[in-house]
Amino acid sequence: GYLLSSLKRLRLTQFARVLHYDCDPVKLEKVFSPLDKTPEKFDDISLNMARALFYQGKTDEALARLTKTKPDEKNPYYFQYYNILAHCYDRTDDLEKLLAIRQKIETIAGKTKPNSGKFRQCNQLLAMMEIMILHKEGKITPCKEACKDMLRQASFPLSRINFSLRMAMLERLSGANHTAAERCAYVIDDGGTTFYVKEAEELYRLCRGKDYVPEDGRYYPPAEDEWEEELSEEESEKEND
Repeated sequence: GYLLSSLKRLRLTQFARVLHYDCDPVKLEKVFSPLDKTPEKFDDISLNMARALFYQGKTDEALARLTKTKPDEKNPYYFQYYNILAHCYDRTDDLEKLLAIRQKIETIAGKTKPNSGKFRQCNQLLAMMEIMILHKEGKITPCKEACKDMLRQASFPLSRINFSLRMAMLERLSGANHTAAERCAYVIDDGGTTFYVKEAEELYRLCRGKDYVPEDGRYYPPAEDEWEEELSEEESEKEND
């Protein structure tokens, strides 16, 4: 029984790669829908269904699933649950609920041994939520710095798409339209079936006044230090003007 359970979880983990690596929540929903027999129960299937819905832009549906039931702190998917729940509240601009989740995770971190896996999970979730909260509070400069750090550490394509679009939004707010548009081009090319693509297309039009059309195939962004150099040059040009 343990072996069969382990094999099942390994198979489900492999299926979940279509989201993290392929940025394809539509396919993820197709994979997990036949397995979704008890939506009122929280487990790895329920979690992946909520992810699939959220990343397609179906935030209300994802929230409906997530708020039906929640895992206890011993559940192996506890932090993943609060990760996707925080993403939902970020999309619905619910700062109060984001702050409540942050307080909950800070409390857990405060009673957890440093350098443990659980402590690292707490810190990762708190770092991500800090970006959401700073953005909601209009603290653009510290939000950009925090977002740059997360973008450098991002190990999955989905994470890079997520933080790249956030950076584009922040750069647009600070007047760096050219750099914002370049990031949007990357999101449009690599964002798969996520809602990030539509948002990037809309933001690109705001920055450039036209639709994005790849000139020679897919767009590949430069390294993060090159982004910073390009942004610095753009800001210098604005000051000279």
